[in-house]
Amino acid sequence: MSIRQAEYAQGKYEIKDKSKDRLLFLSYYDKLKEERYESKGNYDNWDAAQNHIEAYCGKKKITFEDIDEDFVIGFKKFLNHKSRTKSNTALSQNSKYTYYNKFKAALRQAFEDGYTRRNFATTVKGFAQGETSREYLTQEELQAMAKAHCKHQVLKNAFLFSCLTDLGGAI
Repeated sequence: MSIRQAEYAQGKYEIKDKSKDRLLFLSYYDKLKEERYESKGNYDNWDAAQNHIEAYCGKKKITFEDIDEDFVIGFKKFLNHKSRTKSNTALSQNSKYTYYNKFKAALRQAFEDGYTRRNFATTVKGFAQGETSREYLTQEELQAMAKAHCKHQVLKNAFLFSCLTDLGGAI
């Protein structure tokens, strides 16, 4: 894409393509989700975020014309106070962080593609990432594991190997 085409798409010349205003944000988000399939975990995060965006939008057909700073602030508040997990508990800090970042990635891409005139991903501060605590086996627990009987010795060996080489921390 040439520089002028990109500038036009971003609205630099104040010429607006009104047809993009009427496109549905959730359809665009779904398309991005499918394009960004890098791993099952990443896809699942995009999918989970989409579920929360859909819950926030309700039955309203949200177009790009409807997206403004208030919409973005509203979604952040929704995640923080109203959105729930499947087991009806409040979202964890890291879930809010992840879902909001997927939402912001879609807004950023929408701006780059010329669907919005402002990059709303930069106008509202995101969530801080929560602290996570990792549990580790003690030396005594590893020794007990090494002495324990296991029906599948190869699995036991693989587990112990991953613990002793820190491969378990990468999971």
